[in-house]
This record gives sequence, structure tokens and C-alpha cells, in this order.
Amino acid sequence: MNNIQQVTRFLEEIRYREKLTQKQVASKLGMDSHYLSDLKNGRHGDISDSIVEKFYVLFPYLKDIDTGKPSGRPYYDIDFLGGFDMMVNDQTTTPAYFIDFAPFNKDGIYWCNITGHSMEPKIEHGDIIALKEVHDIRGVEFGEIYAIVTDYDLRTVKIVRRGDDEDHLRLVPINKDFDPIDVEVDTILRIYKVVCNIKKF
Repeated sequence: MNNIQQVTRFLEEIRYREKLTQKQVASKLGMDSHYLSDLKNGRHGDISDSIVEKFYVLFPYLKDIDTGKPSGRPYYDIDFLGGFDMMVNDQTTTPAYFIDFAPFNKDGIYWCNITGHSMEPKIEHGDIIALKEVHDIRGVEFGEIYAIVTDYDLRTVKIVRRGDDEDHLRLVPINKDFDPIDVEVDTILRIYKVVCNIKKF
């Protein structure tokens, strides 16, 4: 890949990830937008390495494209209810692939499957969910959806509400065919905020 092809790819990636126009990128690079357009279209010969380096400095994630490192966040082809906590603890588990969904391409995001019907219609059986671990239970936002793993093998996705006392959380399904349950805070091993769900095709 020559530098012209490389910069064209960079501009596509920046537009996708950051919603910046070519004119805005040119401004950040300290050049005229027409000059950048001419460079991209090969009107000034090949693009110098120094310009490529400017892209790397301003948009560090572009280096991953050139090194072949996958972009996006890991997707594990396992069901949350089937043992997502084991996947997190086992550093040797290899993701099936990476999901490149720009708003959620952040450190600490993992994608996996969800089984069951208790969160329908918002989250359906077979959806893929993006999870972000909450490391301090005090960071839980009541009324939001979380994936919870307890020390007695409960693995569930529910809306988290206040319990009857400070030692409990109430886990509330969306589907009214399922009942809320209370869990003791001390039994929670891991808790993840569900930040997104998408359909699996």
C-alpha cells in the first residue's frame, strides 16, 4: 500500500470513527483542505512520510490499521448465562472476532451473546450485548441494565434497583412473565453495565 492509498484509508477511518469531514481533518493537520484533497488524489505525487506521521500523532489508532491489529472490541461466541465470568478470568480465551462499532470501541468493552426472554422486548434472546465492567458496586446507576454474576452461579441480565435495605439489590426483568429477585450485595462477584445490544445476523 502506498502513502496515497494509506491516507485515503485513514480519512475513511477518521470519518467513520469521529465523524470529521476532510476539511476538519485538514485543519487539524494544519493544511488547506484543497491541498489535502490534491494529495489524496495523487496530484502532487506520493504523500510524504512526514504527513503520514502527522496522522499517527493526531489519530494514534491509525497505527493499528497499518500493523494489521484488529480494530473494534472482542466478541466471544459464548452466552452470558453460560459462563461469561469464566471468559473474563481466563486470559487464554480467544475472541471469535472483533466487532468494530465506533461508539463502543473503548477499552474494557466486551461483546457476548445473551440467552433467555426476561428482558424482552428491549433485549431479545440471541442478541449480542456489549458489557463494561463496574469495579465498584457504588458506581451502579439504579434503573439501568446490568449483567450480574454471583458466587452461587446466578448469571443474569436485569434492571438494577434499590433493594429493601443497603445489603440487597433488586433485579427487575422487563418481561412481566418473570418475577423480580433480590440479591445480597456481598454475593455479587462481577457486575457489568449493558451499554448496547444488537441483533445477531
